[in-house]
Amino acid sequence: MLFINYLTFSINGKTLVKNFTWTKSKDGGLSYIYSIEPSSYVINKTYDGTLSPASITFNAYYQKDGSDRIPYHGLFTIEESTTGSDFKSTYLSSKNESSLTYTPTSNNIKSVRCILSQTDKVSVVLDRQTVTVSVSYTHLRAHETLSD
Repeated sequence: MLFINYLTFSINGKTLVKNFTWTKSKDGGLSYIYSIEPSSYVINKTYDGTLSPASITFNAYYQKDGSDRIPYHGLFTIEESTTGSDFKSTYLSSKNESSLTYTPTSNNIKSVRCILSQTDKVSVVLDRQTVTVSVSYTHLRAHETLSD
């Protein structure tokens, strides 16, 4: 039996959705945990629109019965949002992969969402991870002060 749960967090006006997937069997059999780990959970945007880091690497893992994590080869979907809530698909894996480095298509985004799907089955979502874009107001104020 496959269970999927979504937890939604709001921090400083940014929304983060975490998807948990686990399996359960009657006989206490094997359990699997699937996860996505981004190289950064936040992208910083400076006053001039520069995103840092410029790209994010998403790594997929699975864990069997509490053992060490193992790279998982599944399908990735990447979505971007300019509103923080409505997402547009910008990338879909053409083959199974365990890692993906993604560069946002513009600097006008508010978040990037990575979705991990089952090997060869994009319709079976195993995990999703959202990376938010944070505007650096400190840099913005410093720049405005210098240009006055």
